[in-house]
Amino acid sequence: MKYLQISSLKKTYEAGLSDVRYLTDPFYKKAEGEKPQIQVKVDERWLIKEMENDLLSLRHILGISCKEMGQVLGIEEDDYRAIEAGEAGMDWDMFLSFLFFFKYNSKTEPLVEALGLYPNALKERIGIG
Repeated sequence: MKYLQISSLKKTYEAGLSDVRYLTDPFYKKAEGEKPQIQVKVDERWLIKEMENDLLSLRHILGISCKEMGQVLGIEEDDYRAIEAGEAGMDWDMFLSFLFFFKYNSKTEPLVEALGLYPNALKERIGIG
C-alpha cells in the first residue's frame, strides 16, 4: 500500500485555492423594481479537476478497492480506474456522486471541507446553505 501524503491532500487549502476568488464569480442581477440580488457561479471545471486529483487518496483513506468504488457509484471498475488515473474525465453528475459519497463518510468528510471540494457557493446553489 502506498503511503498517503496528507500534505498533498491539503494542497488546495494551504495554497489558498479554496478562496472565494477561485471558486466563485459573484455577479449582480436586478429585476425591475427589485433590490439587487447576488447570484453565485460555481467553477465546475475547477472542482471536477480537484476531485480527479484527489480520488486516489480519498479512496485509500476509506480502504476500498477500485471495484468496490465503482459498485458504490454505479460505474464499471475500468471506468473508475480511468478517471482515477487521469485517462478519462468526469462530468458534473459524476463529480456530485463522488462529492456526496466522500462528504457523507466520516473518514473523508473533514478532507472534503479542507480541500474546498464543497464550497459554500455550491451549497447555496444546491439550496443547502
